[in-house]
Amino acid sequence: MATSKGNVKSAEQSAAFIDGPSAPSLWWCRWQALKGTNAQHLTISKVDLSDRWVLLTGGNSGIGFEAALQFAKWGANIVLGCRANPPSHEMHPDKAVQILKDAASAIKHQTVIEWWECDMSSLKSVKAFGKRWLEKGRPLDILANNAGIAPKESADGKARLTVDGFEIVHQVIKPPPHRNKIF
Repeated sequence: MATSKGNVKSAEQSAAFIDGPSAPSLWWCRWQALKGTNAQHLTISKVDLSDRWVLLTGGNSGIGFEAALQFAKWGANIVLGCRANPPSHEMHPDKAVQILKDAASAIKHQTVIEWWECDMSSLKSVKAFGKRWLEKGRPLDILANNAGIAPKESADGKARLTVDGFEIVHQVIKPPPHRNKIF
């Protein structure tokens, strides 16, 4: 099969092109895995957040906990918004608060670190959380909306809904317009 002078494709090459490419090589897979990595040690600047208030949802596990740990080391006052009964793979908020307090005191910071119940899958709980914050009269210096949930369907294959009738992933992760009108 000739397409132009000097550009001749065999029948095998044409068939491979039509059927799609074969599996990528091991070298290519490793190269893709390394793209975006940085072999240099990255450091975090020292910041003084003394007398600052941080409100962080989902701060008892994962990235939220790591962020809370760094805020504690920087001397911030922290309120974690967490579920009262987290899943077994998450740390209980009481334990998370103790670890954060230990980290702050190790660096000689005098901070307030506490957790309040906030179940993002219940607008009633979110409203109570917001009301409690407002009643305390504290300034809000940093808001970290970190709460999240993995999208899972119910056993019958249907989307899981919250008590408020919204699809659970959209209510917990993506702040919909109705959440702006809660407070």
